[in-house]
This record gives sequence, C-alpha cells and structure tokens, in this order.
Amino acid sequence: MSTSVSLRTRSVRERAIEPGSGAGTKTRMLLSALDQPASYVPIDVSMEQLAHNADALRAEYPGLEVQPVHGDYTRTLVMPATRAPFERTLVFFPGSTIGNFEPSEARRFLARFGELAGPAALLLLGADSNGEGESLLRAYDDSQGVTAAFNLNVLAHLNRDHDAAFDLDTFDHRATWDPVRSRIEMQLVSHRRQTVLVGGEPVELERGEPIVTEHCYKHRPEVLENLLATSGWKVRRVFPDPRGRMRLWLAERTERT
Repeated sequence: MSTSVSLRTRSVRERAIEPGSGAGTKTRMLLSALDQPASYVPIDVSMEQLAHNADALRAEYPGLEVQPVHGDYTRTLVMPATRAPFERTLVFFPGSTIGNFEPSEARRFLARFGELAGPAALLLLGADSNGEGESLLRAYDDSQGVTAAFNLNVLAHLNRDHDAAFDLDTFDHRATWDPVRSRIEMQLVSHRRQTVLVGGEPVELERGEPIVTEHCYKHRPEVLENLLATSGWKVRRVFPDPRGRMRLWLAERTERT
C-alpha cells in the first residue's frame, strides 16, 4: 500500500505486538509511525527468523525493548513481562490473513487480540476487500502455477506428516469465486476415481470430485466493520489504498456487552 499512515496522536509510550511478524519488513514502518515505541513483541513459529529479526531491531533501535515470542498466534499465548513502562498496546496485523478465517473464527481471533492487548488497546488490521472476480481468479489461478504449487503442497504435507498416500499428479488446482459469500474457494480436483489412505483410513474420491483446501474472504467494508464491532473493536479510522481494494483499519478496544 502506498497510503501513508501516521499513528501519532498525543505523546504515549506504546507496546507493539505483531502476530506473524515474518521477515519484519513492515515492522520498521510501524515503529517509525509510533510516537514513543517502548516495547515490541514479535510472534512467529520460526525461532531462527525471530532471533535474527530481534537482534537486527535491537541494533537499529537501541532504546527499544524487543521480546520475541515463539509460537502459533492462532493459539492462546501469554505475553512476556516488560521492563519498559508503556501506556497502551497496539496489535499490528497488516496483511490480509484475516480473510483466511471463517467469519465466526475471525471474530474469536479478533476478540483474542483484545484480550491479549488489554484495556485501551489499538488494532491496526489489514484486510483485502477486492470483489472483482475476474482479477481475483487470475491471481489465485496464475499462469505461472505458483498458487497451484502452493495448494498442492497441502497434499504433500499430509503425506509427510499425517501418513497419507496422495499422488499429487492425480490432482489439479482450481479456484472459484463466490460473489454471494465474497470469497475465493481453493480446491484440488481428482483426475480419476481413487481411494487414498490417510492415517490408515481409506478416503474415496470420484473423478472430478474436489477437495476444498481454503476459503479466502474479501470482506466488503461494511462487513469487516461489523466483524470488528462484534469482536470488541470500534473503528477509529480507515486507510484505503488508491484503488480501494486493500484497507488498513485502525480500531480501539471497546467493552463488549
């Protein structure tokens, strides 16, 4: 996104929590936008990447307390005690990953962010709201086969870690757009009738039968605002990209009734 976002209001010392911090590319943009970042808590499943990024950030921001948490951010986590005093916590989740959750799961996930961050927290959430079916299908079924390889890796993972016996060459990747639910559905379609053992149990598949691997929601703005409201967040400001396909939502925690 090219939209410039400033989070500076009054002078407030802030703790930032970033679930799924990854390579930390957007982290520096966040820290530069905060008025007084006191503590930064990256959460990721990769211990090596966490350690590398933490060392780099400590060198770049000598006054910043960096406290990496190794774990799956979709599960319950306990935040480390901080030595640096702070007045408010900001949860930073800038990608469009929220669209990979079913709506009921997304509500629970967003509510957990509020519980994690505590009272008076802020949330900066990225969400994809592109509803142009044709462009989405080109992205999710690209001519280079990148998404197809990513999708087929689901079966490779099942073979490797769950004692399955899928023949990847007997499946094709397919993406469909559901305009009513505003979501892409990712599928793997069987070329033929077959029986696949998964953990010793037979799974029967007919020719042309799809395995649904993922739903990718592209929530319309009014839907996402409601999703936030019903999970304990009130929208303070929205930052759309120039084409209105991607938005950053700045929300504050509310008392849920």
